[in-house]
Amino acid sequence: MTNSGSYTQRAQFNDLLFSVVEEYFSDKEAYSADTQLAIHIKTKDVKLGEKSEFSRAWYIYPTDKLIRFNEEDETEEVDVDAIFDIASSCYFIR
Repeated sequence: MTNSGSYTQRAQFNDLLFSVVEEYFSDKEAYSADTQLAIHIKTKDVKLGEKSEFSRAWYIYPTDKLIRFNEEDETEEVDVDAIFDIASSCYFIR
């Protein structure tokens, strides 16, 4: 899935991924328990949905793996490290 890209492209994609996961996190009750983050392999479109909604043309990431506990106060938060790892896997910086 990796494309060569610039730091700017990776940063913009990282921001997009963060905003989609943050949207999910802020209203988890509105989504199914099987909600996944999906990224289209070629177009890099990003969507939330159930695994069954996506074809092989999508990489799927379980949303529960994108949430972590804050070390300071034990509340849940979006896992910025996991998000960055996904963005980096999509855009290789030379």
